[in-house]
Formats: sequence, C-alpha cells, structure tokens
Amino acid sequence: MRIIRAVVSLTLSALLGAVAFGALWVIIFNVKAVSSPYPASPVITGFSIDLASYNQLGHGDNWPTTWAADGEQYSIFADGSGFNGGTEQTFGWAKVTGAPGDAGAWSGSEPASNGNIEAGYGSGGRKASGLIQVDGTLYASVRNLSGQNGSSLRRSLDNGLNWEWASWPWPEFGYPFFVNMGQNYAANSDGFVYLYSPTSSNAYAVTDGLWLARVPKVQVWTQAAWQYFSGFDSSGIPTWSSSIAARQAVFSFPGHVYRPSAVYNTGLDRYLISMSLRTSEGLAPMDALYVFDAPTPWGPWTTVYENENFSAMWAGGQDEDPFHPQFPPKWISTDGKTMYLAWSCYPCTGFYAFNVAKVSLTASTTTGNKQGDADCNGVINVLDALMVLRYITGTNSGSCLAFLSNVDCTDGINVIDALKVLQFLSGLPVNQDEPCPDIGQPV
Repeated sequence: MRIIRAVVSLTLSALLGAVAFGALWVIIFNVKAVSSPYPASPVITGFSIDLASYNQLGHGDNWPTTWAADGEQYSIFADGSGFNGGTEQTFGWAKVTGAPGDAGAWSGSEPASNGNIEAGYGSGGRKASGLIQVDGTLYASVRNLSGQNGSSLRRSLDNGLNWEWASWPWPEFGYPFFVNMGQNYAANSDGFVYLYSPTSSNAYAVTDGLWLARVPKVQVWTQAAWQYFSGFDSSGIPTWSSSIAARQAVFSFPGHVYRPSAVYNTGLDRYLISMSLRTSEGLAPMDALYVFDAPTPWGPWTTVYENENFSAMWAGGQDEDPFHPQFPPKWISTDGKTMYLAWSCYPCTGFYAFNVAKVSLTASTTTGNKQGDADCNGVINVLDALMVLRYITGTNSGSCLAFLSNVDCTDGINVIDALKVLQFLSGLPVNQDEPCPDIGQPV
C-alpha cells in the first residue's frame, strides 16, 4: 500500500469533520507531508490518534519514561510538583502505574529518592532528557550542564532510591536521549545501548539533525567505551569512532529538530523517532508533530506521520506548545500496532502535565525489504554478499535486518548465504526450501 503524499493542514473546523465511529473521534493521517525530507514508511502505512482517549496526570514537563525490570514504568519530571503536589522539582523521580486504556486505571506516584533536585528553573536547573534501564541499572541523561549547554549521565542501582553522577561530562551533547528497547532493555539484540542528541550543545536550540552514539551495554558508565557514528563506508556499513570529534549526523531535517525521543517497536521491528517543532529558540508555538521510522538506529529513515497543527487537535483549537513527544515502551502492544503518545506542554493552559492519547498504527504485511537485501538499500548486489561475510566474521558493525542476511532461512547465517546471493546475481537458479522466500522477494 502506497501512502499518498499530501500536505496536512488541520484547523478546528476540519477537526469537527473527522471520521467518527459512534462517540469515538479519530483523526487518521496516512500521508507523508511535503516538508519531510524522507519518503513514506513502507512498513507503517497509517497512524491515527484517538482524541477521545486523551488524559493527563501530574504537574511538570519533560517526563522521559522507561520500562523497568520490576514491571513498572518510571519517569522524571521537571519544573513541577509531579504527582504528589509537593515541592517543585527540576529532577523529580516518578512512577506511572497501569495504562490509560485500562478503564482509567492508571496513576502516578513519587517513590522515595535521594536524587531529586529542587534548585533551579528553566535552564537554571539540571533536567533529564533521557531515561533507560539496562539489566537492572537506571541511566538518566541530564542536560543543562552549564546553563543551556552540555550534559552528563546519572545512574541508579536501586530503582531510583539513590543516584550518582558520572565523573565525565558531555559538553558537546545538549539534549541526549536513549533508545528504549522493551522492558529492562530486553528487546536489544546486538549488545549496544544507543543514544541520540540533536546537533547542538544547546538543549534549547532548534537544530538540523541528530548525532548517534553507542556503547556496549555493560560499559555505559565508561567514557572510553562510547563510540560515535562517523558515517558510512563504501559498502554502506555504518562506521564508528571513539573520538566524539569525528561524529556525523545520522538524521537530517534542517530547521526542524527539537526535543525528540526514540523507542524500538518490537512488534513491527522498527525504530521510531518522534519530535516537535519550535520555530525559534524563543517560546514560539510548537504546533507540529513528526514521527519517523527505520529498520536500524542509523536508518534508512522514512516518514510515518507529520501534522503541522498537532496542538489544535487535542487542545480544542488553542495554540498550545507541546514538546518531547514519546511512546512509553510498556504501552506498545505485542504486535506493535497500538501505542500511547505522551507529551509535555509549555507554556500552556491546563496541559502542563503528563499528557497521553492512544495511537493506532496500520502496518504493511511486509517489511518493505527483499530477501537477501542485507543492507536494506532496495537493491541486491555484491555488497549484500559482502555484508553477509562480514556478519559471519564479526567485522560487520551491524546488519540492517539480520534475517535478510539469512538468505536460505536456516538456523544460522553462514557462507552458503553469501554464495546464494552471488549465484542469484550470476543469473543461476537458486533453490530455496519452502517456506523460505526466493531471493529478491518482498518480505
């Protein structure tokens, strides 16, 4: 199913003319707006927000969220009184229990924490831009290292009761955020933790793209273990450098990148990045919502959703300022087709809270890739055979989708898979045992 390319412009009058199912109002956009620099997603072909499901809890903003080993979702709020209505925090530890769709049976609380920070407001306080739990350890990326600039890491070994600061800073990263991958990072398959940052040291800047960094998940706390995306080699394989000075943008959307988040949708096997748009570094309206997807953390990127009037959708036509849109990982269904969108808002009237609404996705029956296309570039050539060989020898820094390299669908990837690709390219017949797709067949 191809996605129609169109410009989305939603006014309040258009909202009232949306598709209705009884009392359930749903706004459906399976369009790719002209302003996006990336083509339409071949996998996620529809994205709808259920306005009737809108709900909110607490007081504050930012709210980066992760799904912990104990089954709970934890979050960190800033510049607010959180769920308990107490003293305002700039780094406030919180827990979100249940789900908004459970007949309203969701709630927020503030577990005991010695890591809360009360001092500061705006750029005067340390605030979390990302949160993740990996094998039982919580890590927070915390911005405003020096005014509006720079960041550093905090970690907790006891579910947020106590926190410690990393001894080293990230002055180059203004708004770093982790890629959440399931509960306690269990959906990760390559042993790395991934982290993005907009291409500025300033957390309040509108930027042109995103940088990407990774680290073995057992070495998150070790500065020297971090690697920075530095481009692609001649085979289209991502390269990594231990020098942050070598970093290159992995995602580009000039003049549009502001306060993003990232999550891995296990059911659809897609990485999602969502972001709002602030038109300047001042408090200009942030009406837009963008969602992009890719088969790997480094792309190739496609467009899932763009709405330049997102604020008017849920705020009754008011010109509110949503930011930091995210998809809390626990609220992504097993098949990946149901999620909850959460977002912050500032400045705003009545929406300075943990805002949520249900999202439904329509997915293609294929991944948009072809059997044997190991680098996911849409063309099967000798580079795919080379990628398979690199995968076997351990010199490949990450295939696009591993199952595409398993050409003959056996229990493992081996030299036979590379030979079958070369056989296919030579025009010779390639025998595949059912139900393994033929080389070149969409999967």
